Amino acid sequence: MSRFFFLVFIAIQGSSFTQSEEDIISDNEVEVSVESIHKVLVKWGNEKFSTFCIGTQPGQNDIHPIIELNENAKHTSGYSFLELQKSALLKKKEFNIGDVFYITLDSGLDSEWVSEPLRFKWENLGNPENEMTLHVETNFGEQGLPPFTNVQKSEIMAFFRRVNPIIKEFYGPPSRTIEVSIINGGCEKGVNMFFSGTNHIHMFFENDKAQYSPRLIIHELIHAYRDNVTLTNDNLWKFDPTLSGFEEGMAEAIALIVMNKFVALYPDFFKGEAHKIYWNHAYGMSHEWEYDFQNHPQLRNVKFSSTGKKSGSVYLRYAMAATAFKKMFIEDHQVFKKFNTEYYKRLNADYSLTPSRDLIIDIFEKIIPTVERTPVAHWIDKQYILDCNTDFEKKIFLYSKYVNKDLFPINESKIYFLETHQNGSELAWMSKDFEGKEETQSQDFNYLWMHQLNNIPGTFKLIKTWDQRIKDDLAIINNNHWSIHSENHIVNQKSKILLGPYQGPNLVTKKGCNTNVKEQSNYSVLPYRKEHV
Repeated sequence: MSRFFFLVFIAIQGSSFTQSEEDIISDNEVEVSVESIHKVLVKWGNEKFSTFCIGTQPGQNDIHPIIELNENAKHTSGYSFLELQKSALLKKKEFNIGDVFYITLDSGLDSEWVSEPLRFKWENLGNPENEMTLHVETNFGEQGLPPFTNVQKSEIMAFFRRVNPIIKEFYGPPSRTIEVSIINGGCEKGVNMFFSGTNHIHMFFENDKAQYSPRLIIHELIHAYRDNVTLTNDNLWKFDPTLSGFEEGMAEAIALIVMNKFVALYPDFFKGEAHKIYWNHAYGMSHEWEYDFQNHPQLRNVKFSSTGKKSGSVYLRYAMAATAFKKMFIEDHQVFKKFNTEYYKRLNADYSLTPSRDLIIDIFEKIIPTVERTPVAHWIDKQYILDCNTDFEKKIFLYSKYVNKDLFPINESKIYFLETHQNGSELAWMSKDFEGKEETQSQDFNYLWMHQLNNIPGTFKLIKTWDQRIKDDLAIINNNHWSIHSENHIVNQKSKILLGPYQGPNLVTKKGCNTNVKEQSNYSVLPYRKEHV
């Protein structure tokens, strides 16, 4: 993404749907697809269904129990063979590749839709003839946004036709022949998401050819190239963020590499200068030059967006992950294509194989033995962004970036006092909300159970490095938790304190807060007397 590289393939776990070699069975508006052993999914149009189940006979649920559907659901969740096999075993039912199964959809009106007999069967991944096609949706949008216009569709397709061959040059063919749909429906401006379930990319269209944040589209297309076998999957082929450093890092590195070549090949494609950018020059992506300084344990968290965009950690993690893989790219311009070739080869040889850090390192040891004159396994272990762990503790997070403001370069540093919770979040507890409901059960996720580190006794000091002058006795404060917007005016709610004293729900803005001290100047800023925090 050009503005925010929150461009995360927020891979909603579940389903995948493509129209390629997989079995596709259609009955009027209901369509079921089986994709190798990785996903089975049912989609429908105007029909209404309330539940579904999976069994060895129509109407039975001896493979997977009955699941209730959302009122407006247009597809089931997706299930891999391994997930259904595990579910069947819980019912003391043996289920193997090639066995027949049925999906039954119930409308609650004494009528059912039953699929034709279905079977999982392996499809070889990474065939050289595999291709990606793109569909731009002009019939509907998401998140309350209108569908794309024909003009917007034409612009997006013009970009895709030119950029797709460049992606394939550096990344190799898609894991399987796939059709991806782009839908106008980003969660917020500057955010694109790839949903591996329906093979949809949700994006936020802005204005003419500065519109669709082309680097973000490339990033999401990279995830779609791997489709069901992205590295962010667990041993049942369900989404798991543990290997985000590898999956997101490769996707962002390739997006930048491809954008560089695209701008060189088509210098007049974009009307303005906004996208004629090179390595890490985009907003929030200015850390390549200081990689060694930023390669710090504070990066460790499998949840890249642990504070949303509040602390800047998401920018730093994506920039660092991309730069780590650029270092590999400098050593070998074919490293990503070689990785995918070997990855697909191993999956084709062993159907039970699933992503792991050991597997990834083993592949890299075969295709690129050293990086920066260091054995690649040892080199990967030294990159904190590839650590695949989360530190659950109170911590200081320093976000420091170079800013060229009014032609006067400065270094902006912000220090945040955070606590990382059980799910990797630095905003919300995994316990109870303000009403006492378990977070996972609460219907109102606007209220977050906060651990506010403001009001903790003690002070800290900052040292300006150029002359060692000290800014003394700075208090730990909360970042404007009392400010709310009312009809475009900021209303002072300073008298309404947070519950606590150090933790509790934010009842004012109903959103997450971070405690921080912001220091903006042309000086570097470093924390001092950490023991006082």
